[in-house]
Amino acid sequence: AGEFLNTYLIFLSIREVGLLDYSLPLSESATHLNALWLYMGLFILVRLSSSILNTFISFRLSLVGMKLRNAINILLFKKMMRKSLERDSTFDMGDITNLSQVDSQAFANLGFQAPFIVSIPFKIFFGIIGLYWMMGTAMLVALLVLALVAAVNFYISSLYEKYKAGYMKVS
Repeated sequence: AGEFLNTYLIFLSIREVGLLDYSLPLSESATHLNALWLYMGLFILVRLSSSILNTFISFRLSLVGMKLRNAINILLFKKMMRKSLERDSTFDMGDITNLSQVDSQAFANLGFQAPFIVSIPFKIFFGIIGLYWMMGTAMLVALLVLALVAAVNFYISSLYEKYKAGYMKVS
């Protein structure tokens, strides 16, 4: 929400600058200048509070992720202690520990990233509405560029996954 509010405050500030009459003395443009100062002050306030809130949320989610990772590691360790390494020699204890650490860290990272993944569709939807409200039909070009960049990003990501899978098979 902070990104949208900041964008709107910048929009209002640009509008106020456009309303300034530079041929008049500054005292006669005080209304527009005061509004400009107000918008810029609100911009800084929203930016700071948004940064503090995001840092707090990230910290709390990282703590939850660490607790989750540790709980998974404890469960896997208890299971490994029951495993007979003589009977099943596919993986030794070090391999199992490394695999469990990597998998549990990936699971913990998913918990950290989940709120951001869920919020992406809402950000796109409200971003498009905000662009249309501020720019009108001119935003269609921006939407076309966004779709083009998304398609290129999808293609590059699929190539990356293909080469990463090939590399993992070789190593």
